[in-house]
Amino acid sequence: MLVGKNGRTTGGTLGIIHDIVSIPVSNPYLGTLGFSNQLLIRPANPNSTFSAAGDSGSLIVAASSKRPVALLFAGNGQVTLANPIGTVMSELNIDRFLGEY
Repeated sequence: MLVGKNGRTTGGTLGIIHDIVSIPVSNPYLGTLGFSNQLLIRPANPNSTFSAAGDSGSLIVAASSKRPVALLFAGNGQVTLANPIGTVMSELNIDRFLGEY
């Protein structure tokens, strides 16, 4: 799936969801945390990057419909990891997006 985001550091970029993964993520304050069912995104243009430090929290949307897909939370310049939006909404007890009735 082709997705897009507008991040603080990298601005507007396009990426492709390549996989759903479970991965440990190191955090300097909390240690190593396990994340399951995360979206692994690669840049649509292999000569660019989808995200960089400072883009965390960016909303990732489907490029075709602009519907929310995920929230960006980690990356290393080559791949980006994102929490699926359904999981985020469930954990935050959100039942609809602003403007949906």
